[in-house]
Amino acid sequence: MSKSSRFEIIKSGLTDTSEAPKGKNMFYLCQECGDAIPSMPKQNVGCKCGNIYIDIDYFRLAVKNFDKFLVVTKTKSL
Repeated sequence: MSKSSRFEIIKSGLTDTSEAPKGKNMFYLCQECGDAIPSMPKQNVGCKCGNIYIDIDYFRLAVKNFDKFLVVTKTKSL
């Protein structure tokens, strides 16, 4: 993600991965390490610290600490 982009929070306070929306312009933001990963990746992906991981082979989203997990959309800075 470039430094010129900002994020708008779509959903926070989740307690289960089944509640996490996904979409073309949605990302899962880890507040622990700062990584934002696409909610619909083309390959398995996770954040640097391992708090968020998406396994596309098993259609699975894993989150270790929901307190540090946000669903966001990327918006351009003005």
